[in-house]
Amino acid sequence: MLLDNVYKKILTDYEAQRDFSVRPSNAGSCALALRKQLVGEKKEIPAKVLFAFSVGESLHKMLVSKIWQARGEEVNYIYLVSEKELDTAIGKGRADLLIRNKENGETIVVDFKIISDAHFRKIKQSGLEGVGIRYMIQLALYCDAVKTKKGLFVFVNKDNGEFLEVSACFDILKIANYVELARKIKDAVENNNIEIIKQFSPMEGWECGYCSFKDNCEL
Repeated sequence: MLLDNVYKKILTDYEAQRDFSVRPSNAGSCALALRKQLVGEKKEIPAKVLFAFSVGESLHKMLVSKIWQARGEEVNYIYLVSEKELDTAIGKGRADLLIRNKENGETIVVDFKIISDAHFRKIKQSGLEGVGIRYMIQLALYCDAVKTKKGLFVFVNKDNGEFLEVSACFDILKIANYVELARKIKDAVENNNIEIIKQFSPMEGWECGYCSFKDNCEL
C-alpha cells in the first residue's frame, strides 16, 4: 500500500503497549489463535488493518470519555463509568458503563462496540441472535462480576456513526454457562490443552478469513 510506512509509524507505540493475556474481551475468540498469541508466535497483520483497529479503539475511547464528562443523575438512574477494572471470573476487565436504578439498586452493564457496516446491518436485522459469542461471553462476565442479569450492547456503525441498542437479559443459568465456557477456554489456552483448544477453534466461522495465523494453522 502507498501509505504502509505511514501506518506503521502510527502503529509503533500502539503495538508496543499491547501485552497479551486471555481476558474478558477476547475469551470468545478462536482458542488456537489465543494460544499462538499467548506464546508470542509472530503474526503478520497488514498495516492498514492494524490502523483500522486503532481507529476503532480511538473512537471507543472518545465515546466513553464523553459519557464520563456528562455523567450524573437522571431521574431514577445513576450513570457510572467504571473507574476501576472489574474482578471477573477469568481476571480483570473493564465495563464501559454501569447504569444503576436508585430505587431498587438494579444495575445494567453497558458495553459499546464499534463495528463494520456489514456487521451492524446483520445485528440490526437479527437483534441479539446476530451478536457473536465473543461479545456475549464478555458481557456475561461483566454481569456476573457486578451480580446483575441485565446487559445492554450499544453498537456504533463506524462507517456512518449510526447507533443501535440491543438488550441482553440473562438468566442465572445462561450467565453460569458463559462464565464456565470462558474459564474452560482460558485454562486450555494457558495450559496448552490441545484437545480442548481444537473444540473452540474457531468460535465463529468468519474468524478464519481474518486470522493473522491462517497461513500457519494446524487445524
